[in-house]
Amino acid sequence: MKFITPFTIGLAALSLPDTVLAAFPTGCRFWTTSGKYLLAQCWRNNGNELATRQDMNLCLANNNGELVPRNNGNAFNSCTWEIYHTDLGIVSYKCKKSNGSMGDEKAFDLRSVNIEVIDGYIWCFGHRSAPHAWSKREELLLEDRSSPKDE
Repeated sequence: MKFITPFTIGLAALSLPDTVLAAFPTGCRFWTTSGKYLLAQCWRNNGNELATRQDMNLCLANNNGELVPRNNGNAFNSCTWEIYHTDLGIVSYKCKKSNGSMGDEKAFDLRSVNIEVIDGYIWCFGHRSAPHAWSKREELLLEDRSSPKDE
């Protein structure tokens, strides 16, 4: 079973820059769980790795079906998402509109949230991620994503 599913809109529609300045953000590996958390394996200043999870309800909001950066926005009371491209921080998402209908699947660039990594912890709007113990399933996903794929 694959964790990342095909995305219904093309990457060409994202208007990404021609050159990517750095991985999103530098020094971490990211993916989502089924809920509101962004999980990361980041490197601390001492070179050790740190597993953390950031509650993205603290960083994102639903604005009538659009995912937007906002302090304490509580987006995942009415949105779902998953990482589409781990290096770029692109997620696919759906959010309910103000009329109650579910919006179309769209792309969102997490780099617009101004996420920082400081000594292995993820920060957004002054909120620091919490240490996280990987489940066996998450460890397998990390291993799968770290391995080169045969084409």
